[in-house]
Amino acid sequence: FCFGEADHESINFVKKESLIKPQKVNFLQPSSIDNYRKLLQEGVAEFWGNDSGPSHLAANMGIPTNVCFRSTESAIWRPTGPRVQIHEFNQDSS
Repeated sequence: FCFGEADHESINFVKKESLIKPQKVNFLQPSSIDNYRKLLQEGVAEFWGNDSGPSHLAANMGIPTNVCFRSTESAIWRPTGPRVQIHEFNQDSS
């Protein structure tokens, strides 16, 4: 999972979910290409993030990528890549 500064509410929601297993899930802070290189070397299963540079980078590196859109248009800004899934949430949803 990778979240930006505007995603504090989302981070807390995700951390409460039962799918979070510390031995299997890594939360990335604002990161660099080296973090993605490390993920590929370790055999990352999938990447979850918001509409941001890290999500676009993961998608274009071929990592299975799930991108959550909340305030931007996925039809315009969706990442390209062979294994991208889009998840849309409106501002009013919890």
